[in-house]
Amino acid sequence: MERLRSDGKSLNEETYEKLKYDIMNFRLLPGDSISAQKVALRYDVSRTPAREAIVNLEKEGLLKIIPQSGTYVACINCRRSAQEWFVRKVLRWAWLMLF
Repeated sequence: MERLRSDGKSLNEETYEKLKYDIMNFRLLPGDSISAQKVALRYDVSRTPAREAIVNLEKEGLLKIIPQSGTYVACINCRRSAQEWFVRKVLRWAWLMLF
């Protein structure tokens, strides 16, 4: 059972959120090498929450795990970015039409 911190988040969730924030805000740049050990040191956690964060962010496409090579911050996919921007724009327009 995971221990919860005082704010109700588990250490795994907190580590995941911090790492994601750093990637999304370019504190970690596309192509930067990352490892469970580096994440653990950066956020002062053990390697287990660090590994969990890496696996979850790889599933989201923010990290790229290359066997026998390492884990890297994924490069920005311009096509995906354009598609997501279009979806966001359409949803915003649809929401505004409700009012």
